[in-house]
Amino acid sequence: MILLSTAQVMRGCDVELAEHYNAFITEMLSELFSAGYYNEQKRAMTEFVSADSKSISGPKSRLINPGHAIEGAWFIMAEALYRKDDAMLKKALNIIEWSMESGWDKECGGLYSFIDIEGKPAEQLEWDMKLWWPQTEGIIANVLAWRITGDEKYKTWFEMLHSYAFEHFCDDEHGEWYGYLHRDGSVSNTLKGNLFKGPYHLPRMLILSSELLLGNAPVVSSLLNI
Repeated sequence: MILLSTAQVMRGCDVELAEHYNAFITEMLSELFSAGYYNEQKRAMTEFVSADSKSISGPKSRLINPGHAIEGAWFIMAEALYRKDDAMLKKALNIIEWSMESGWDKECGGLYSFIDIEGKPAEQLEWDMKLWWPQTEGIIANVLAWRITGDEKYKTWFEMLHSYAFEHFCDDEHGEWYGYLHRDGSVSNTLKGNLFKGPYHLPRMLILSSELLLGNAPVVSSLLNI
């Protein structure tokens, strides 16, 4: 996922090597879709597959990280726009739909950190916590999907995520966002920066989603490297 995004950025920075990065991206996406991560039967983008692309068993075979899946989906959407590839776009939209349907906490709101796709107990003790970054990636992915397709369900999901995130993560008194919430939306830890929470997910969401909502096509194209 990170390699895909990095290659997209590098392609936009170095036009002379664009075909090199295109080939690299093609190889990565081919592996992603053929190795079993993208699973239409499970309606999920799984975190783990075996090295030989054969099915694996146990908790890892059922592990879904909604934030990772949705973040990867909008990278794939951007690539689909770049290549004008409707089939690739459809797969990206599927990932968003699957991840929102299974990853959204229908009782308390927000995206879970981890879920077991079969509804069994997840191994991760923090599985039901709400972290800042899955919500930010969900906002980007859904507003982008809405702008591309015009489908109101993405608008609805965007508004759900936006309302939840700004109500629960934002520190109205001192600014910035908290990073870690309990399932019920209460703050688990008041720190706003650490080894994992840096100036990455939140600023990117604020900039990109704002430009998408404003319809600023040149800026959006630059930010998406398309």
